[in-house]
Amino acid sequence: MRVGLILLSLVGCAGRPPCEVDCPDLEGTYALENTTAFGSCPFAPYELPPSMTLSQSPDGRQVSAAIIDPVSGLELSMSGRAFGPAGDTVGSFVMESQTNRRIFAGSNERVTLQIRLSGAVHQIGDRRTMSARLSTQSLDGPSAGCIIQIVTTGEGAPAT
Repeated sequence: MRVGLILLSLVGCAGRPPCEVDCPDLEGTYALENTTAFGSCPFAPYELPPSMTLSQSPDGRQVSAAIIDPVSGLELSMSGRAFGPAGDTVGSFVMESQTNRRIFAGSNERVTLQIRLSGAVHQIGDRRTMSARLSTQSLDGPSAGCIIQIVTTGEGAPAT
């Protein structure tokens, strides 16, 4: 049942405008667990780190986090917008980026990828949890339209 609730919360911010004032506090470091990948494509998808830190701008409207480029081994900083509470969420976020890189380490073939990191933060007792989805989609070449999605949950530190 918990997986079903997490997946429902990942439907995300559809139809809701981004937060403009009184934005929710989503900041925190979340130890990722229950990470599952869906899909198979002829390129290496972006990956999630073992723990994810969500940061916010002072006004709370902008959210950022880092993911891992498996081709270079380097972090890619993502940024996007915060969305207000809905249902049982404290708030949610959506970050998007586009890049052109090699399909795999050691390959000379390149691909343009659309990357989307979205998720929601929940308050459960004195702890925060995060559910997130990282999608990597090919925009060109023979694999155009192919998507790999990584779904995860993470637990934050207790509230102080």
